[in-house]
Amino acid sequence: MRQKKEAEPSGGQPPGGVFSLRSGKEILQELHATPQGLASSEALERRTQWGYNVLPHREKRNSFLFILLRQFANVLVVILIFASVASFILGDAVDAQVILGAVFINVAVGAFQERRAQYALAALQKVIVTKARVLRDGALVEVPQEELVPGDIISVQAGDRVPADIRLLSEYALEANESMLTGEAHPAKKDVRTLHTARVLAEQINMLWFGTVVTAGRGSGVVVATGVQTQVGRIALLLARTPEEHTPLQMQLNRFGRELAFAIMVVVALIFGFGIFRGEGIADMFATAIAVAVSAIPEGLTIAVTVVLAIGMQRILVQKGLVKKLHAAETLGATSVICTDKTGTLTVGEMQVVRMETYHHSFALPHARALNDQKDGFDELVTAMVVCNDAAPYDIGGSAAGPVATGNTTDRALMRAALDHGADVAALRNFYPRSAERPFNSKDKYMCTLHRASAAMGSAKSVLYVKGAPEVIFPYIKYVADESGRGVPLSCEGREALNKKVEKMSGQGLRVLCITKRDANGTVREFKKMSNSLRNLMFLGFIGIQDPLREGAVETIAEAEKAGIRTVMITGDHRLTATSIGRTLGLLKGARRVMDGSELKELSVNALAEKINDIAVFSRATPEDKLRIIAAWKARGAVVAMTGDGVNDAPALKAADIGVALGSGTDVAKESSDLVLLDNHIRTMASAIREGRLIYHNIRTVALYMLSNSFTETIAITFALLMGWPLPYLPAQILWVNIVTDTFPALALTQEPANRALMREKPRVRSESILMHEHRWLIGAISTCSAVLSLLLFVFYWNMFHSLELARTIAFTTLSITATVYVFSLRSLQEPIWRIRFMRNPMLILAAVTGLLLQVAVIYIPALQHFFGTVPLLPHDWLLILFVSCLFLGMIEWMKRIFHPQKAREK
Repeated sequence: MRQKKEAEPSGGQPPGGVFSLRSGKEILQELHATPQGLASSEALERRTQWGYNVLPHREKRNSFLFILLRQFANVLVVILIFASVASFILGDAVDAQVILGAVFINVAVGAFQERRAQYALAALQKVIVTKARVLRDGALVEVPQEELVPGDIISVQAGDRVPADIRLLSEYALEANESMLTGEAHPAKKDVRTLHTARVLAEQINMLWFGTVVTAGRGSGVVVATGVQTQVGRIALLLARTPEEHTPLQMQLNRFGRELAFAIMVVVALIFGFGIFRGEGIADMFATAIAVAVSAIPEGLTIAVTVVLAIGMQRILVQKGLVKKLHAAETLGATSVICTDKTGTLTVGEMQVVRMETYHHSFALPHARALNDQKDGFDELVTAMVVCNDAAPYDIGGSAAGPVATGNTTDRALMRAALDHGADVAALRNFYPRSAERPFNSKDKYMCTLHRASAAMGSAKSVLYVKGAPEVIFPYIKYVADESGRGVPLSCEGREALNKKVEKMSGQGLRVLCITKRDANGTVREFKKMSNSLRNLMFLGFIGIQDPLREGAVETIAEAEKAGIRTVMITGDHRLTATSIGRTLGLLKGARRVMDGSELKELSVNALAEKINDIAVFSRATPEDKLRIIAAWKARGAVVAMTGDGVNDAPALKAADIGVALGSGTDVAKESSDLVLLDNHIRTMASAIREGRLIYHNIRTVALYMLSNSFTETIAITFALLMGWPLPYLPAQILWVNIVTDTFPALALTQEPANRALMREKPRVRSESILMHEHRWLIGAISTCSAVLSLLLFVFYWNMFHSLELARTIAFTTLSITATVYVFSLRSLQEPIWRIRFMRNPMLILAAVTGLLLQVAVIYIPALQHFFGTVPLLPHDWLLILFVSCLFLGMIEWMKRIFHPQKAREK
C-alpha cells in the first residue's frame, strides 16, 4: 500500500488571500488552470508538491503500556505503593498484596479511560469518505477525493459532500448545508459573483467548503485549497494542537496527595529523629516510623474516589448522559459557565413553520386548529405551500403526515406544516399539475411555479404561485384574499398593515416568506421567456419559519442561573437572529449584551476577559473565536463547559474543562467530548451538573471520614511514643481499620443521595480545595478526640490488667466501632443526625452491620486472633466501648455546629 503524505504543503502553496474577493478567471490564472481541467500528469506533479487531500494526523499515538505506566505518576498511587512496601518491610505480605491490588485496579481504570482520548482525530478523518467528479484530460471522471489538487475543476450536485474548498465558476439554484462550520440550520444560497469586501465564512456565497453538503441545485468550480489548508483542515490542526488539561478534581487530588505526602514525611522524620535522640534503637524506630506512615495513609481513599466517580457516571447514564472520562463526571459539578452552540443544542437543528398570517388572521403553530378546517383563506395558503414546493414526503401517495424525504430545509418545513394539519399532498398536486417553474436563487430571492388548467380546476386559466422574500414580492401585490379566498384590491392601509406584520415577525427572530398567486393566461414557452413573473399578485399569507428552541432549553438555562451557572450562546447566526433567540432564552438580562464576530476579532484574550462577563451571546463566531472565548472565561477563573454537535465545535469541546456533545452530533464532536447527551435534550446537562455536584460532595465526605480515622491512628501512635508507651495498635490492626473498617462505610457513602439544597449552592471556584480550612479543622478535632478516647481506654486497661494484648484489643476495637458509628453523623455537615433520614442510604446501614460483624470475627476467631494480636472481650468491655462511641457521636454533633463549612463558604 502506498504511503500518503500529510496534506500540509511541502514544496509550494496555493495562492493566498481571500478567494471570494477574486474572480474565477483571476483564480484560474493564478493556479495555472483552465476551465477544461488539468492533465493527469499535471495533477500528479501538483500532488507531489502540495500533498494529498487528507486531514492531519497526530504525530504519535501512545501505546496502552505507556498510558498504563503513566498512571503511576499519581501522588496518591505513589503513597499506596509506599504503604505496600512498608507492609512488606513489616512482614505483612497479605496486607501488602491487598494494597497493591487496590493500586492496580485504579491504574487499570485510569488507563482505560485515557485511551479513549486518542480517537478524536481518527474520527475527524472519517467525516469525509467520498469520490469527486473532476475534469481530467478534458473528460469528466471520478477520482478519490484524496487525489484532488488546487486547480482541479470539479462538479457537484444535490446530495454531494464537497470534497475540497472550491471557488464557484458556475451554479444553478445551488445551496449547501454549512451548519458543520457555521452553525446555521438553513442552507446557504450560492452565487458565482465576486465579492468586493471581506466577509465572514457564512457570507462567502461564491465558495463551497470541504465537508459541507450540497442540498439543492448543481454547480462547478475550481479547487483552491486541499487538506490542512481547507477550513475543516484548520479545525483539524486546532484539534491536534489543543492540549489535554487536567480536570479540577485531578488537580485537587494531585495537590492533596502532595500535601499529604509532605506531611507524612515530616511527621515520620520527626518521630524517627526524636526516638534516636531519646536513645531508642535504629531498627525499632524504623519499624515505629513505618507504622506511623502506614497509619497516616488512607489506603481505601483512591478506591473510594474511583467508586464515587463510577457510580456518578452510572447515574448520569440513567438520565441519558454518557460520561466518557472518569474524572470528568465530577468536573460537571464545578461548572460555572456553559458555552453552548445554538444549532442542534439549544435548537432542534431543523427549520419549522411556527407562525402563519393571512390578511385577516394569525395563527401560531403547532397550537392552531387543523388548517384544512379553516374557511378564512387558509385553504389557498396551504395549497400554495404544497404545490409551490419541491419537497416530498416518503409516502406521497397517502394523506397521512409523515417524515419529509427530499428538498431544502425551507421546503421541508412548509411541507411538514401542511402535512401536520391534514393536507393531502398527492390530491393537491394532481389537482394542480406543474407545467413550469423558476427555482429560488439568491439573486431574485423568490420561487414561482406555473400550474396548467385541469378539468378538476373547472377553469381554462393556469395558476401561478410565487413565494419568496417579502421585500422582493411586496411591491407587486395588488390584491389580497378575503375570507372566502376571493381577491379584493389592496388598500394603502392594508399595505401598511402587512408591513407591520412583517416587522413584527422579523422582530421575533422569524424568517418570513410571502406567499402569493395570480391567474396566468400565457403558455409555458411564454412563461419561460418572461423576464419577471411578479405582477398583479394576490397576497395569500406570510409564513414565519425558525429553527425552534429545543424542549426544556429555557427551563434548563433558568435552573442553571439559580445554581450560579452562566450560560453563554455562541452561534454563527446573524446578530439580529442571535439577539432574538438570546432574549427568548432569557440570556439577555440587565446589562448583558450581544457581541458580533467582527467586534470579537479586534480584542485580545486579555481584553476579552475584561468584558466577557457582560456578554451573553456571541454572533457570527468561528471555531477560533470559540477557543478565545473559552480562554477568556478561564482567565477569569471559570470552569467552562462547552456544548456542541458539529465539526466546528470539536476544538472548543476539547479545550473546555468539560466538552458536551449531542448524541446526534458528528463523530468528531462525540470523540472530542467528555459527556454525550444521548437524548439530545439540554436538560440532561442540568441533571449531569447536579450529579457532578453530588459526586464532589460525596468525595469530600469520604475524604473527611477516612482522613479522620487515619489521623486518629497517627495522633495516638505519636502521643504514645512521646509518652514512652508501647504502640496502642499493631500495624496489622492499623491496616485492618484503614482497608476494611473504613472502606465499607466509605463505599456506602459513595451512594449517598443528594439533598434539596445542592442546586442552590454557588459553583465552587477552580482553586477551592477538596478539604477547605473548616474541613481540616474538623478532621483535626475529630482525630484528636477519637485518639484521646482510644488512648484513655488503652492506658486504663494496660495499667488495670497489665495485659498489652488486651489493651491493644480495646484500643483497636474502640477505634473500629467509633468509626462505624460516627459515619452516620458525617453524612451531612449542615444537618444534625436526628434530622437525617436514617433509611435514606440503606447501603450505609448494611456497611455498618458488616463492619461490626467483621470486627467481632477478628476478636473471637482464633486464626484471626493470632494474625491481628487480639484477645476475646467480655460483655462489660463491649458496653464500655459502646458508651464511649455514643459519647464521641455527641461530641461530633457539637463539632459540626462549630465547624460549619457551608456557613463559612457563604460568608
